[in-house]
Amino acid sequence: MKKLILTIGICIITPFIFAQNPKETVVEIDLKTIHDQELDVTVFTPKGQKQLEFVIPVIVPGTYMVLDHIEYFKKLKAYDINGELAKVKKKKNVFFIEGKDEISRLEYAVIDCKSKKGLVGKPTEVEGTVFTENSALINFNMLNGYFEGFEKEPFKVIVHKPIGYYGATSMTKLKEEEQKDVLYADDYFGLIDQPVLYAQPDTTSFVINGQKFIVAVHNEDTTQVATAVAKTLKNVMTDINDYSGVTSKEDYYFLMYRINPDRMKGLFKYFGTGMALEHHNSSVYFHANYVGDSTYSGYTHIAAHEYYHTITPLNLHSEEIHDFHYRNPKMSQHTWMYEGFTDYFANRSESQTFDEQTYFVNQLAFSIETSKKRNKQSMTESSHDIIRDKNALSFISKVMDLMTFYEKGALIAFCLDLEIMERSNGERRLIDVVLEMKEEYKGKYFEDDKLREIMTKYTYPEFGEFYDKYIQGAATPDMDAYCEKLGWEYIKKGEKHPTYGTIITNKNKNEEYKISYTKKNTLGLKKGDIVLSINGGDPKVFYENRRAYYKKKLFPSLDERLTIEVKRGEKLITLSGSPKMQKTVFSKIKIYEEVTPEQQKIREYFFHKKEIVDVKL
Repeated sequence: MKKLILTIGICIITPFIFAQNPKETVVEIDLKTIHDQELDVTVFTPKGQKQLEFVIPVIVPGTYMVLDHIEYFKKLKAYDINGELAKVKKKKNVFFIEGKDEISRLEYAVIDCKSKKGLVGKPTEVEGTVFTENSALINFNMLNGYFEGFEKEPFKVIVHKPIGYYGATSMTKLKEEEQKDVLYADDYFGLIDQPVLYAQPDTTSFVINGQKFIVAVHNEDTTQVATAVAKTLKNVMTDINDYSGVTSKEDYYFLMYRINPDRMKGLFKYFGTGMALEHHNSSVYFHANYVGDSTYSGYTHIAAHEYYHTITPLNLHSEEIHDFHYRNPKMSQHTWMYEGFTDYFANRSESQTFDEQTYFVNQLAFSIETSKKRNKQSMTESSHDIIRDKNALSFISKVMDLMTFYEKGALIAFCLDLEIMERSNGERRLIDVVLEMKEEYKGKYFEDDKLREIMTKYTYPEFGEFYDKYIQGAATPDMDAYCEKLGWEYIKKGEKHPTYGTIITNKNKNEEYKISYTKKNTLGLKKGDIVLSINGGDPKVFYENRRAYYKKKLFPSLDERLTIEVKRGEKLITLSGSPKMQKTVFSKIKIYEEVTPEQQKIREYFFHKKEIVDVKL
């Protein structure tokens, strides 16, 4: 009876919407009816159709695995304009619908991503849905599909919501009332490109050079954290503007879902704590709400990475991305660029000055070491073949390829950056080249097999040789030679040099510096020690001064000495020691203080800030 009343209510409120455009699709949901991680959905079809194909995407932009999203759509029924049931047949990722008369609507339920067990073969929350009694994170590819032939037509979403709920989204709101919103997208891509987070509002905003950033957080433990998160994100976006010169007049949304760690099970407890997905004017984050995360620094790199995706691939891409095929996807040869360049730019935003270079060299050393361990492969071939089958071995293979794009792709970006700077006497950088390309291809695409030719035009004549060897080919650039240009030395894992040993320190919930791991340390430190002072000074000064920490901790000389006061249980203990020659556990990059005039010139090219300009993303 309750369902019948709801159906009648829907029929009463929708005619005025249908009258606007007979080709549009209208979706209606009621968040007050969420139960058992399930939400009922009604979809009103384009008019005049007796046969329809309701397509559920097998993959969406920004992801790299074909999945059975259709398995999350349950109990689908179709009705014609007379209220009679139409025939429905499910095949692969499509519902085939045929009625005796014009089809009027579909009714079905969708279950959220966490309702199914396992990790392999299931969508992540940032590309899917999370339904609770207090919130709804919605990516529309997991809420509704599109009707074949009508994916370029408008979509409206009618959302009935509990009193007090706010829907954070970059999507246009045609109506926003206390218990109802009406959202609008120009087409299906516009719909799935603009997810929404519904919950009691925990929001704030800030402005950087004219662009407004909205931070919307749902914390399952109900703690209000948006203001604290925004403080970190404001620093991130300031750094991005300083480095790239990019700003926009369009609002940008950070949609953040922080889950109680107790709700995460098995391997997914770990895999599901640091995910994000980019969109044109927003990004979605799914993290566990861990104690001691008071600065929310875990968002620093990932937020920068997702925002840089607004440059590539969202606004600079090949035909495969521009005309994305949801039923039978074809992947670009240049995922290595979309991910590698983006991650490189994120790292560079965090290390723009000479004093900040220690952060960058640590990231660079990690990328060099890990890329050497992986199978040598063509970046273009592995990009084109990134889609994998739904099994564990294939999933692992895909993850390894993606890591290669992040690591070797970032190394390629670093080398190109130096090449471009040298050839332009520091006037141009890789980020400038990419932004120029983006302006040329705004609203369109480049041909996938023409990138070599295009980038040669934008960079330098010999780029083609670099491309053939390191991008289309499987070789890795000579990183020793590129590091030497900046007066750096790459030290491989296993080489001997002076060290205090392996000592890992983390902040606890009381903002104290706690030793979390140690091996072969020469100071006598033990796991669990709380650091009270270092050489008589505040440990915060030691740990947070990157340059001083780098010199004293990572590359000390044999005649140096550290004295550390720690609390061990209830005892106060003073420890002291000097470095010893030991094999390195991790690869490192040593920064030399004395460099040649040429190396100093390259450093000055590399570590400078660019004027902010207004570039519409």
